[in-house]
Amino acid sequence: MSKQPPHKNTKGADHHYFPRALQKYWRNDQGWVSRLSSDGSVKRSKTGSFGHIRNAHHIKIADGPSPWDETFEHTFGKADSLWPAVVELLGQLESPEVTDTNDWYARLAPQWDLEQHRLAISECVASIVVRSPGLRQSIRVMVSDFWGGEAPHWPEGKVPNHLVAANQKHLLQRYAKAMSERGKFVILLSNCRELVFGDGGAPQLHGGRPCLSV
Repeated sequence: MSKQPPHKNTKGADHHYFPRALQKYWRNDQGWVSRLSSDGSVKRSKTGSFGHIRNAHHIKIADGPSPWDETFEHTFGKADSLWPAVVELLGQLESPEVTDTNDWYARLAPQWDLEQHRLAISECVASIVVRSPGLRQSIRVMVSDFWGGEAPHWPEGKVPNHLVAANQKHLLQRYAKAMSERGKFVILLSNCRELVFGDGGAPQLHGGRPCLSV
């Protein structure tokens, strides 16, 4: 099988670390999505514009066009198309009725019906991990450490975005495959209305649905 050619359309675009296909589930009555930052402050953005990073998934080597330029934004298309079905699926789950006096394991219940949806859930969860600010920062640190923390040819001494994107490009396929074959999922149901994403750097979102932790 021949390898698919890279996508070359690298015109300016608003890419999102929190996919637009998922934002509508966390908006309030006014159409805002709120993020609780690590310092305790709350930041709001309109649905659709929340969590955007300009040109994050473009790989552009130079200021002008070059033969090596490409984009991998399209690789998230499958996950974004699956999100509505996955959210509906998770919304139908039920948890055991327990009290504060129950042992912790009484709160756990296997969800065998989800096994047939494992590929879709893996694709969606992996897409959030790969796009997250926490992972992008980890790549920046890795690249900087590789160069000994000093590279005078970098503008302002910072790791260029194209090096971050180039290391990020293949992770979705790798992570989704690993999760679908070996990963374990725990879905936490509560009475709160937030999504807590535990990559160490991504936001807590307050809005519309019961709590979902990934």
